[in-house]
Amino acid sequence: MDKKILDLIIANDVDAILITNKHDITYVSKFTGEEALVLLAKNSHYIITDKRYMEQAKIQCTGFILTVVEDELDFIREFSYLLEQNNVKKLGIDICNIKYEFYLQLKDSFNNISFKNLKEPFKESRAIKSSEEISKIKAACDIADKTYYGLLKIISEGMSEKDIEIEMNYIIKREGGDGYSFNPIIGIEEKTSMPYSLPDKNVFVNKGNFILLNFGVNYEGYTSALARMIAVGNVRCEYEKMYKSLYDIYMKILNSARPHMEYEELYHIFEREKKCTEYNNFFLASIGHGRGLQTIEGYSIKPGIKRKMVPNEVYSIGISMSIPGFGGARLEDVVLIKDKDIEILTNSGRNLISI
Repeated sequence: MDKKILDLIIANDVDAILITNKHDITYVSKFTGEEALVLLAKNSHYIITDKRYMEQAKIQCTGFILTVVEDELDFIREFSYLLEQNNVKKLGIDICNIKYEFYLQLKDSFNNISFKNLKEPFKESRAIKSSEEISKIKAACDIADKTYYGLLKIISEGMSEKDIEIEMNYIIKREGGDGYSFNPIIGIEEKTSMPYSLPDKNVFVNKGNFILLNFGVNYEGYTSALARMIAVGNVRCEYEKMYKSLYDIYMKILNSARPHMEYEELYHIFEREKKCTEYNNFFLASIGHGRGLQTIEGYSIKPGIKRKMVPNEVYSIGISMSIPGFGGARLEDVVLIKDKDIEILTNSGRNLISI
């Protein structure tokens, strides 16, 4: 990591970089607390936090110098000392991830420093995962699969969407997950058309229902995602027909993904296939994005993004259909790009399962 940091500092023509984005802080320092800043200089790296996180930072941030501050005035004083010690004349700041008020405070307090606005300086390096990162993502995916199969044994008539979410959370924690990577999406019947349907305590499972389960697991900071559809008893033929259309297109996309494939080529497959169905106008536009410390990070697979999928990147690949007032469907998996092929990290069955 030290060489990557030095290369990044040099490439951006600054003397140091101040990190305010929580996920970038975890990426470079392994710190997982809520309140901290990181200063990366050419020869020294600093984790700046308060007494609440002092012990945690000592344990997690090996190779970083711990600076503990009490309040804003204390921060300004200590930060000034660090800049002086490292002869920082030009400071890089991620303009996409800093509170405007704090940005103004820095400029006002350090008017002898030249500030350079950077745009997500760690975006490229975070896209390529280390073996340790991949291992954690795989663990998150394994827990998601176990959670899905656990839910198949539990979901029954009379349960509410909220009941399903409670069981989901319990299984994730029991299997070793740290919680959700995003708010779980649970929808029954007409609510399956809502891509961000939150669990409702007043919506209940009935026989013949079509159910959407879309959730992710956080494991030691890294994330997974999984979307599946299930039926309770014999699902209505209209829903089954809709699901079959989505499933066929999704499997073509999933089976077409490969190393060094252009984003636009994969998206073109999606557009070509959906135009051949009667549901063409009901598919949502997104088919995937990068994944790692954040649920959505890196780049989105869509037209206009001139980029290839390269080895050691991890993506969520998924498609959704939404017919307002009727219902919808979604399938999503986590995919690792390898040197010669891909590895699908979520392995729950994709056929429509009836319970």
